[in-house]
Amino acid sequence: MGWWNLLGSFRFVKQSALIIILIETVMETLQAQQELAFIRKVMEDSRISFIDDRKPKLLWVAVTALGLLYTYAQALEDSDLYVGWIWLAISAFGWGYIYWVYRQSSRTVHVQTHTAKILGSIWGACGFSIAFLIALVFGTLYLHIDKLMHPLALCPLTAAIIGIAYYLDGTVRVVQWIRNLAFAWWLGAGIMFFFPSIHNLLIFALMLLAFHLIPSIILYQRSKAASGNTK
Repeated sequence: MGWWNLLGSFRFVKQSALIIILIETVMETLQAQQELAFIRKVMEDSRISFIDDRKPKLLWVAVTALGLLYTYAQALEDSDLYVGWIWLAISAFGWGYIYWVYRQSSRTVHVQTHTAKILGSIWGACGFSIAFLIALVFGTLYLHIDKLMHPLALCPLTAAIIGIAYYLDGTVRVVQWIRNLAFAWWLGAGIMFFFPSIHNLLIFALMLLAFHLIPSIILYQRSKAASGNTK
């Protein structure tokens, strides 16, 4: 009788173990399916560029490039005209316009894809890093503190940060040509870093137009077309 009870207990333990293994297998299968569905969703979302947040970037890039060209022209002429007010106006206009656009879009757009959140975080973090560096450099100049770096170093540093943003952006969207723009930005950053001069302003302005404004226009046109096809 004791052996019979022991055999029954062994069968119960064996059946329990098999049930646990079966449950774990089912859970792993469901988790894998959920992960595949998440990856598929991210890839589908990444094919769509976002129209609403593209317009302010286009305008701000164009205004910034014009500001750089104006500053470069003044520097070549050795003009005594103070250009700080120009950049203060550009910054105030840019941030104000972006705030207004997002306020308007928040009233109409209530659903944001996961990819949009990731891309927003990438560009937001890189944009804040650039603004923080600019504020530190010109803040030290204004306060007559021993400067840690020359203001012209902002051009290659900014280019390097924009390159990071483009590399991550292209990786998330799964679009190779967007990711490859990062290498153009990093190459330009290297050139401006190893050959520093006032011409960095011109180089950086041309890079903004060629590697930022034009790609943004292309993405805007494609997203607009994709949005029209889905209606």
